[in-house]
Amino acid sequence: MEFFETVNKRISCRKFKDQEIPKDILMKILDAGNKAPSAMNQQPWEFIIVKDKKLKHKIREIYEEARDKKGFYQQDTSFVEKGTQIFVVSDKTKHRHIISASLAIENILLAATDLGLGSIVMTALISFEEHVKEIRGLLKVPDKFDIIALVVVGYKDEESVPKKKRKLKGMIHYDKF
Repeated sequence: MEFFETVNKRISCRKFKDQEIPKDILMKILDAGNKAPSAMNQQPWEFIIVKDKKLKHKIREIYEEARDKKGFYQQDTSFVEKGTQIFVVSDKTKHRHIISASLAIENILLAATDLGLGSIVMTALISFEEHVKEIRGLLKVPDKFDIIALVVVGYKDEESVPKKKRKLKGMIHYDKF
C-alpha cells in the first residue's frame, strides 16, 4: 500500500473477528512501532501483548466501567476481547516519554492498516486512577512506567465508516495564531 493510501484508510475499527493475529504479523506491526522516532532516541516504550482470554475479558470489563463513568454512548464492546490487545507503556523517567510512545502507537496503527488489519487506540480505560491501578496490577506494570494506551488490532469483521475530519484550511496559521 502506498503511504498516503495507508494514512487515508486508517480509521478506528470496532468490529473484529474472534481470531488472533499470527505471531509473525504481530511482530512486524510491533517492529514498526519500535522504529518510531523518540525524544533523544530514548525509545521509552514497551509493549504488553495480552493473549489470556480471562485477562482480555477483565480488561473489557474495566473498559466498560470507565465508559459508563465517563457517560459515553452505549456500544457493543466485544471488539476489546476479539482483537489482539497491545498495551503500550512508557518509561516515565525518559525525556518526553508520552509523545515518544504516542509516535510508536501511530506506527502500530499505520502498520496494521497497511497489512489489511483493523485497529483502534483506546484511552478511556486509563481515565480513572482506580482503573490504572487495576490494570497495572493485572499486567504487573512497574511503577516507573505509565500506561499510555491500549491498542486493539485484528481482522476486521466489517468495514468501518470514516468520521468527518475538520477542514485543514481552518487550522493552519502562518507566522502567528
